[in-house]
Amino acid sequence: MNVAVIGAGPTGLSLAYELTRKGINVDVYERDSIPGGLAKSITLWDEEVEVGPHYLTENLDSGVKDLLRNVIADDQLHRYERKTRIYIDDKFFIYPPGAVNLIKNLGFFKTIQAGFSYMMQIVSPSKDNGSVESFITRNLGTYLYKNFFKEYSEKLWGTPCSTLDESYGKIMIGFGNLTRLQTLKKYFAKKDILEFSKNLYPKGGMNVLWNSLTEKVREQGGTVTFGAVIQQVIAEDKKVKGLQFADGTVKPYDYVISTIPEGIMLRMMPGVPKKIFEDLATIKTRCVICVFLHVEHCDLIDSNSVFIYTNKVIAARITNYNAFRNEAGNDVMSIEYWTSDTDELWLAPPEKIIAVVEKDLKQFKGHEKVKIKDTKIIKLRNAYQVPFPDLKFIKADAANYLKEFNGLLITGRANQTNFNYGMGDALAEGVNKAREIMAKDGITA
Repeated sequence: MNVAVIGAGPTGLSLAYELTRKGINVDVYERDSIPGGLAKSITLWDEEVEVGPHYLTENLDSGVKDLLRNVIADDQLHRYERKTRIYIDDKFFIYPPGAVNLIKNLGFFKTIQAGFSYMMQIVSPSKDNGSVESFITRNLGTYLYKNFFKEYSEKLWGTPCSTLDESYGKIMIGFGNLTRLQTLKKYFAKKDILEFSKNLYPKGGMNVLWNSLTEKVREQGGTVTFGAVIQQVIAEDKKVKGLQFADGTVKPYDYVISTIPEGIMLRMMPGVPKKIFEDLATIKTRCVICVFLHVEHCDLIDSNSVFIYTNKVIAARITNYNAFRNEAGNDVMSIEYWTSDTDELWLAPPEKIIAVVEKDLKQFKGHEKVKIKDTKIIKLRNAYQVPFPDLKFIKADAANYLKEFNGLLITGRANQTNFNYGMGDALAEGVNKAREIMAKDGITA
């Protein structure tokens, strides 16, 4: 069996690792010069950091646990307690939400208002129109929706909550597709929060894991090619036969597995209906401006990341990289801005972006301790798809067309509509997809 894997991110590498472990011929093709995809590390000021926080919980799928044991030594992993916070009204709320912390920060009168609003939804629920606005209002009440979730959601996606699909609202509450009673119980439960907080981080950054996986794939007989440019998928009668590359080379494959966005993959496929491309063109995306700050050692935030729910601060999230290594204080931070590619901030020169950063930092207590030594701005165009109601249908149509091709499999984070899809999920999907392929061919996992 000959298998091609497109994309050397978490899913592509874990999939290739699992297949080559059983002696299957696998070639991984990555357009970038290094592995890791969106989870790759970059070197700044002699530190390895990621563009935005990436979390790997200890509560992993058994297959992923085996993978980690085989590719990275236990003493090369930091174990840390994840601290994620929500910042609003000069207060830090824990995430996932906890009822005790919520009540403490809101205070007596606001808690009464929130509780009354919640009870009103039980007695007389708002109309359900499938939006974030209606979902959060119906499940948590008008008060918490307006004072806790609305500003951040609209800052994040650049559109009113009434136009966002409720799937994002379910993730935002923190506990997925549960009933109101189940969600309320979760707010008071500690088990989920404790499991969520136990995390792993490779010493030297996430690239340690991706480089180790790459070498393991090669040791097991596979190949990993960087800088690869694939021109098209060769198929006959809806059966995949191989890949053609930019230099005209054609290689035969029994399976082609794509972990890249379906929109990019479709451009490599024959006979794609025009309507699929037209629908994909209607998908709205958000861009990210990630500003890295090298600061004199100080204490500003002790969390791994802080989601900024208030519009008093333009930024959407701050990340403290010290917290991933169990180091106190702040030395390297990132502050993120979510925009469209036509927004004034996206088009602004570096000095104006830094001026916005400095103004935002002044909103936090202890900001006078922050002395910026250097900065680095990284812009990601079309980083995330806006969860408008038709998104899931457009992606489903694209996925269904690709499923018509025997031997072509689509997987990975880029093809998800689950906004709570983490690194552990990506690794597990690669392992499980590999086992699915082997099962079809009678190979024991």
